Amino acid sequence: MKETVKDRLTYLAEQFDVFDYDAIAGGCEEKFFEMEKLGYEIKPILTKNKKLIAIFSLKKNEKGRDLKKVSIFKNVFFDIIDADPTENKIYIQWMLNVFTRFIKINDTDNMDLAIRFVTEDLPQANVYLTLFDDNKRKKKFKELCESSYTLKNITDPTNINQYKSLSTKLKAL
Repeated sequence: MKETVKDRLTYLAEQFDVFDYDAIAGGCEEKFFEMEKLGYEIKPILTKNKKLIAIFSLKKNEKGRDLKKVSIFKNVFFDIIDADPTENKIYIQWMLNVFTRFIKINDTDNMDLAIRFVTEDLPQANVYLTLFDDNKRKKKFKELCESSYTLKNITDPTNINQYKSLSTKLKAL
């Protein structure tokens, strides 16, 4: 892997507060303690199999507004890296944003979408992103996107950051 890609991954790991925990040494109490010490209420995000995938942390700032933070478990981060088919790993940040956006909405439906994104969508994401990457520069792709009602709010169909999820992008393809 190129040095610039490694630097980018390190940057993203810091930005998305990627953490690890040692199940033998008591799980992730250290991370919970760290967040509670900063004044956050914490909510572990677990799969149906009770595997930790993230921690949602919430606190009020001095103006009474919600501050939301999502910490991502290391294995999920690595799964997202593996799902990116590009050599320069250009879709990792988008996948991390999709995942954390679902969690930050903080309702049951969106938590379920976040869990489904990691457990069901990520294994297929490589195929979808390869398809997107291979076709986004083609004239026919742009024409199909322009004629799609589901993509009416997307001004540049080649910019993945305008898509809110993998399924939105897939409807165009």
